[in-house]
Amino acid sequence: MPAVALRRRGSVRPGLAWYGDLVPGGATTEDFLETRRHLSPRASVALSIVSVAFAVGLALAMARYGHQVDIDVYLMGGAHASSAQLYSLTYKRLLFTYPPFAAVVFVPLAQLSRATAQLVWGVANVAALVWLLYVSLRAARPDTAGATLARWSLLLVAPAMLLDPVLVTSYLGQVNLVIAALVVTDLGFDSKYLPKGLLTGIAAAIKLTPLIFIPWLFLTRQYRAAGWATGTFAVCGGIGYVVSPQSSWIFWTKDVFDSARAGGLLSISNQNLKSAAMRIAHGTVPLEILAPLILGVGLLGMMLAVWAYRASSPYLGLLACATTGLVISPITWSHHLVWIVPALCWLALAPDRPRYGRRWAVAAAVFFWAGPIWWLPSADRGLHEKVWELVVGDSFLWVMLASLLGVAGLLAYRRLRSIPPEPTDDQPVEPAEVEALAVKLRPA
Repeated sequence: MPAVALRRRGSVRPGLAWYGDLVPGGATTEDFLETRRHLSPRASVALSIVSVAFAVGLALAMARYGHQVDIDVYLMGGAHASSAQLYSLTYKRLLFTYPPFAAVVFVPLAQLSRATAQLVWGVANVAALVWLLYVSLRAARPDTAGATLARWSLLLVAPAMLLDPVLVTSYLGQVNLVIAALVVTDLGFDSKYLPKGLLTGIAAAIKLTPLIFIPWLFLTRQYRAAGWATGTFAVCGGIGYVVSPQSSWIFWTKDVFDSARAGGLLSISNQNLKSAAMRIAHGTVPLEILAPLILGVGLLGMMLAVWAYRASSPYLGLLACATTGLVISPITWSHHLVWIVPALCWLALAPDRPRYGRRWAVAAAVFFWAGPIWWLPSADRGLHEKVWELVVGDSFLWVMLASLLGVAGLLAYRRLRSIPPEPTDDQPVEPAEVEALAVKLRPA
């Protein structure tokens, strides 16, 4: 059997006892990313073209022959960004549920016809996926050459496109890929060009879910980034207020607290703790039970995200924070889980990934390619699931909770391995230690 060499790759937090994968022959992660080790330059270019063509073709097919309901909502918001009726207008019973600043952002899109807007947004979503892949790979391997990361981003765009949250995002014409790419670009690594926190503030002003990262930034003592995120969010909110004062007042004082405006919250597509609890109970769960449950999971998840940032890496802390936000949010549609893309990059490539991280990455990819939540009979996707349907139908939530527990176990294991054992009475004492102690105690 050939010898297996173990190298310590990349930088991790001081004091971390790292137990990454054993790579046969001593190959490093950087070596693994070099496509020329696996493919000839021509083959690499050809596969990249095929991968991008597949992703763009699939996106355009869904845009051309499908009806992307979220695009309709965005067009409605952009067309009425300055209207006082922004939050009372409906399109096929769908309401505009985003902050007022989002309506301002969608104004250019609203200048197009629906058919054209769907095609444009379909291509934009593929570009956002390539962008998300690139920044996720860079966050995992910041020392790897940009050209190498770009090649892998293009090669991986086709398989990434087929992950259920990504595919549903493209099918509906959702904005999730852009939001995730903004946050990972902002918080996944240091940038020379933009202050950290700026893009997160913009992302949160478009869609509220990234607000979870602001307390995480404060708790990890990234005060400057937290200030930038908070300030940018406030400025963007101010822009929305200038454009439509009445709509802004309605949203921030009333509609922001009404999660029911988003639609069928008991749908199996809503993979958060609250909706899963109601499906398990086959009805309303008392607030006395639900509130402490969500608050407790949220606090523990945030503590874990801070611990991961300090003891492992900022990237793992970011992912733990994102997962916590998805679990406790009142609305977590399955397509919100596009965070699986940066999570897979961490599992496969990050220096602080767990042992057999690439195997876990493959297993997670297969799971999200399969999308088991959709295996349920359509008539049972509500309050009447059987036991097996509750297990399978809420499986995205179970995987998120299991991943948080896995990170906690990983950090605890590494902490225990890094603490040297304390000597016991039956351990032999070296003669040199006795002599050194005698010298120290000898009177001057």
